Amino acid sequence: MTANKKFEIIPEDIGVRVHVRGKTCRELFRNALAGVAAYMKPTVTALSKNQRKEKENISIEALDINSLLVDFLSGVIAHADIRGA
Repeated sequence: MTANKKFEIIPEDIGVRVHVRGKTCRELFRNALAGVAAYMKPTVTALSKNQRKEKENISIEALDINSLLVDFLSGVIAHADIRGA
């Protein structure tokens, strides 16, 4: 189990679950992204802001906040996969 103040990665039989914390929606989304990145590529979380390669704005619409978070994370993962990150 990997845990910090922003997220916790919880191994399960068929994968993992990421428990995310945040005081605002923006903070929750950032921490969710950090948690997914930490699971997929652990070295990413060790990089400082100056070492990170890219920053992009994305636009996603959804019917509710849960769907928005899932669509956001799916979009970022797909974008990273396409770019070979």
